[in-house]
Amino acid sequence: MVNRLTDELKAGSIVGMIVDQRGKRDNGLYCDVLGLPAPTSPAPALIALRGDALILPIAGIRQGDRYIFRWDPPIDSRDFGTDYRLVKSLSDCWKSEAVKNLSCALQSWVSSVVREHPGQWFWLHCRWLRRSDMKKIVRKGLDFGEFVRSQAHGYLQEKNVI
Repeated sequence: MVNRLTDELKAGSIVGMIVDQRGKRDNGLYCDVLGLPAPTSPAPALIALRGDALILPIAGIRQGDRYIFRWDPPIDSRDFGTDYRLVKSLSDCWKSEAVKNLSCALQSWVSSVVREHPGQWFWLHCRWLRRSDMKKIVRKGLDFGEFVRSQAHGYLQEKNVI
């Protein structure tokens, strides 16, 4: 899918993506999401970088009984560097500063929209942890933030990112 969407961008097509998806911890890419490190899918950033995309962030905001669409300032993928060219697969994206920085910029944008309209935030999954980890936190009465930070630190240490 990464190659197909990249090819569409290179051909001049418009591609829409939802970027607030939880990534696999094994990918070693963590971005700050509302103040906590969250495993983040590198695919949107890699596709944008390979496709030389100008990213147009858009948010649907409910106002009364209708929705308005807010277009925020564009994000130019060219501003993030070229080391993504060394990436062979999604599991290697943690090696690219361009992919990491663009991914984090996208998550920062998502977080800003959520902070502005928290009552409209609706994710179908927890961005930070798997359901089994959530059960462990509740069952043992652990601190959510501390657990999330320790999990991220452990996975990043395994990948020798930190």
